[in-house]
Amino acid sequence: MPELVSAVGGGDFGVPIEIRSLVNSTSFAYTNYEPEVISFITIRIEEESPSVMVYASGKYNIAGADSVQDLKDTRDELVSILQSEFGYEIDSPTFEVRYLTVMDQYDREIELSELQTALDTEQEYDPATNPGLVYRPEDEGAAVFSIYRTGKILLTGVETQEKANQLFEDLFDYLDELFADEEFSIP
Repeated sequence: MPELVSAVGGGDFGVPIEIRSLVNSTSFAYTNYEPEVISFITIRIEEESPSVMVYASGKYNIAGADSVQDLKDTRDELVSILQSEFGYEIDSPTFEVRYLTVMDQYDREIELSELQTALDTEQEYDPATNPGLVYRPEDEGAAVFSIYRTGKILLTGVETQEKANQLFEDLFDYLDELFADEEFSIP
């Protein structure tokens, strides 16, 4: 079963945020604001919590969450701090899952140069720069697989666990068909 590794989401608080005022807040375990380099402040509410990038426009991104619920909890906690400590009136912030990173393990090693040929597309595989084959399924938007010789496979760019499960099922079915073909070599 594909396992969620990381979730990224974001939205809009619906009000402008004076990000300079957040820099020295004791409500955050970490803040980083370098206005000459970046146009947002990076916040961690707790030491190991996801990172939140907050823009002056009120838009925000959350990265490094362990689950979609973790994204929502981080958003809710930040909204609470912005309301109680800074007096912002945030009524209904928007939120969307931007993408998930999901991992699974195929049950055998994969000869990546053979797989690249079998996929019959211009997939990226250059073992000198990346040990994995980068595979972008057709008609699947931002979905990208990183396939490793060991059978470990990462998928990024999907918005739901259900979509990830379906893409892994399709890929594993395809790999099973390839391994059933005697012309497809295995390590």
